[in-house]
Amino acid sequence: MDRLEQDLRRMLRDPRRSLGSRPDIIERVHTGMARRRARRRVAAVSAAALAVILVAGVSATLTRDGRPASAGAVPWLDAPVAPYSPPPPVTSSPRPAAPACRGADLRLVGVEREGATGHTGNFVHLQNAGPSRCTLTGSPELTGLTGAGTRVPIPAEGGTFFDPLYRGERPATIGTGEQAALTIETSLSCDGGAPASTTTYHRVQIRLADGTTFDVADRLDSTCPFRIGTWYRAVQPPPEPPEPWPTLHARLEGVPATVRAGEPFDYVVELANTGTADVTFDPCPTYAEALGGARADYRLNCAAAAVIPAGGSVRFAMRLDVDADVPSGPAKIVWSLHGSVVAAGTGMTVIR
Repeated sequence: MDRLEQDLRRMLRDPRRSLGSRPDIIERVHTGMARRRARRRVAAVSAAALAVILVAGVSATLTRDGRPASAGAVPWLDAPVAPYSPPPPVTSSPRPAAPACRGADLRLVGVEREGATGHTGNFVHLQNAGPSRCTLTGSPELTGLTGAGTRVPIPAEGGTFFDPLYRGERPATIGTGEQAALTIETSLSCDGGAPASTTTYHRVQIRLADGTTFDVADRLDSTCPFRIGTWYRAVQPPPEPPEPWPTLHARLEGVPATVRAGEPFDYVVELANTGTADVTFDPCPTYAEALGGARADYRLNCAAAAVIPAGGSVRFAMRLDVDADVPSGPAKIVWSLHGSVVAAGTGMTVIR
């Protein structure tokens, strides 16, 4: 898994991002870039059991507010909690700056090209082949040949679409054998990509402060302004926190096909344990429900079922109040344990 994919996976673990009804830009970028990379590279019984038995043995179990619960399901617990906030990432201290890198000590490793949502990034990688650590800072000058064969500076705006997607340390202080990276962005999404609006440069180069040049592209075309980032050193993100319940799987039951805006509805979440050991909820987990952009967060009813037995499952009754402003039409309900990838979802229709 590469660095960008690790960053995106970490972001997607946050339920505030993952429960939305529309995929955000990061998800679309991740999907598109992963698909293209795949074409180029080969990469890629306990107290709970007793509680279930007891619940199954009564014909009408009541919840705390007196509503009948689904037969065989642990009653819903009306215990709202705050929305989940992931723990802050562990970051390392930035490297102290070193003397400026000399062009003679740098070697062009290569230039990768990726496209996403109408933007094309050209990722330049320089390696420190010198004897000691050095620093690349800011942005180099970008030049290219016009149609008349004259080398001219390429006007470029600072910052690129791809900068937030790549975790890196700026400025780029690199040791011997390490690499610094730079992003050059073009796009044909302006002016409808009309050929008459396209600016083209050939034999594009970057020019460092000491005058050293590196060839980075045979040709660059753009109808939008050219953009250039600043040098950065790629850093490995901290490891993702371990999944607290790797053997649990969620499934929704009894979700009505139609719900009415402004009214609650009931359903069931089954948590199945495919592992060979019991899963004990200690501390008791919390969960999120989302529908049509609105969400609610509650604590699971662990007092009634604190253990999911090995090879078994426990069904938990759920309730969700549909916001009055949820738009009518097709929607998706998503249920997820906080801080976990244990989740399930299904479609429904909201009416008024």
